[in-house]
Amino acid sequence: MEKYRSTIKFIVRGIVGTSVGFVAKDVIQNNVRPEKTRQKAEAYVGGLIAYGMAAEQAKNWVDPKVDVVLNRIDRIHRSFK
Repeated sequence: MEKYRSTIKFIVRGIVGTSVGFVAKDVIQNNVRPEKTRQKAEAYVGGLIAYGMAAEQAKNWVDPKVDVVLNRIDRIHRSFK
């Protein structure tokens, strides 16, 4: 199980980070009605920044949860040997 831990974390982080990031970006874009090019650029960049921040926080939250689940699976697996 240990050799798959980093791969599993990478996949879960990607899914959660992308999902949270899209939500954060959409919230900004749906609540800001830019009219000028500069305003559109600001909304876009703000969305990207929010996306990155949300993805990073999701990673920090997800990794310990994945560790708990994988440790439990590993304990169960070892109990059947």
